[in-house]
Amino acid sequence: MAGDRDKTRIQLFEDVKVLRQQVADYAELNIKYQTDIAELKNSQKQYRLIAQNSHDWEYWLDVDDRLLYTSPSCKRITGYTEEEFKKNRDLLFKIIDPSDRPIFTEHRTMEKKSKVPDDEEFRIIRKDGKVRWISHVCQPVYNDDGQYAGTRASNRDITESKIMEDELKERTRHLEILAENIGDMTWTMDMDHNLTYVSPSVEQLRGFTVEEAMEQELDEIFTPESVELASTIWEEELALEHSKKAPRIRSRIVQLEYLCKDGSTVWTESNLTPIRDISGKITEILGVSRNITSRKINAETLRQSEIETQGIETLLRDQANQTQLMMKKLQDSE
Repeated sequence: MAGDRDKTRIQLFEDVKVLRQQVADYAELNIKYQTDIAELKNSQKQYRLIAQNSHDWEYWLDVDDRLLYTSPSCKRITGYTEEEFKKNRDLLFKIIDPSDRPIFTEHRTMEKKSKVPDDEEFRIIRKDGKVRWISHVCQPVYNDDGQYAGTRASNRDITESKIMEDELKERTRHLEILAENIGDMTWTMDMDHNLTYVSPSVEQLRGFTVEEAMEQELDEIFTPESVELASTIWEEELALEHSKKAPRIRSRIVQLEYLCKDGSTVWTESNLTPIRDISGKITEILGVSRNITSRKINAETLRQSEIETQGIETLLRDQANQTQLMMKKLQDSE
């Protein structure tokens, strides 16, 4: 009996020991759990603080497109408050311009299917009726188990940029129309003497298509004399630029002789203007070349005519002098 009691007591001690170890392990796990909870809350607090103070409009949708979170910036961008978005599940999609809804629907479908970050641009209609352009960037969200948990999106108002972009496109279109319909050939050349643009009038002037002209080197564009002249002007302009004494906006008018596809040449009066980047550095040369071949021919014809006239005048003067001399001799002999 005593042996059984001792055995029972030993077993009890062992059970108590195991129980104490389990309590200690539980306490350790609880501390770790509380620490993880605190870190998670802190992370959520930091994220919410960042999102709430972000200039962009941030939101989070679950797998069923239910709005889980939206940042306060939603009111600045859309005119609607956080509460209005939370109360009306469809509001997030209803504010999209009807013309752009198919684009956004396709974007959402592809994003949910591929589960990779994506971006899109579309218009929304604000609460006050104004239309604004949105740059939308989204990425999938996963939980700790690696399960897809929805989409996190960031929206930025890019209306002003879009307006400037459209204005730039319109101006570019007007310039292209102008370049395509004027007789003068317009072109740009980079600092390595490569053409970066040439207007369609190059075909009328030189016989080459735009595609052919764009592939040509400097010695395929100009006669050797004009290549030398262009190189000299280039060096002079660079030296003037480095001297810091040259006006930022300037141009030079020179006469350049172009090579034509049929083997002939054509003389042009070319207005050369440097193009600068935002920092003020010259990146390209803008040229506008006008055909002056007829003028050059007429000028040469006039010069030859003047030379011939001067020769005739000299001959007549000589003959007149000789006649006077002969008449004087005749008078003296009488």
